[in-house]
Amino acid sequence: MDDRSNFIGRELFLQCAHPFNEVTVNAAEAAIGFYQKVGFTQIGDRFFKHGIWGTPMKWVNPATSLLSTLRELECELHQPQCRSDRERLAQLLAPDFREFGRSGASYSRDDTLAMLPLETEAPQIHAKTLLYTSLQIRLCYLPIGQPI
Repeated sequence: MDDRSNFIGRELFLQCAHPFNEVTVNAAEAAIGFYQKVGFTQIGDRFFKHGIWGTPMKWVNPATSLLSTLRELECELHQPQCRSDRERLAQLLAPDFREFGRSGASYSRDDTLAMLPLETEAPQIHAKTLLYTSLQIRLCYLPIGQPI
């Protein structure tokens, strides 16, 4: 298989696999190299079944992996330990961070770094939706018990 065939095969696989979080296969010996180039990793020992050697492999959608990481980091920001730790907040908030409060007020990264560590009562924050679309990330907070 030449480089062009590998590229076409890789792109074809990625287009087909896009809606899935992960894909697992039992790769034939001759296909292992292709699966590795596409991004699969071996997840178990090679086995022999029905006269065929197979290697269990798994591909994880990078978008799913990114979304999972973003969810974890966003939820970390909701925790009192993180909200009171100015150093950790500075690591998590981008230099151009901007937050819009329920009142419509806008807060910069510096505002947030100054205010959050001074909170005396931990607010109840529940992220209901975290969507990842192309390069846009949208967060939607729905306060508990508050009319929308």
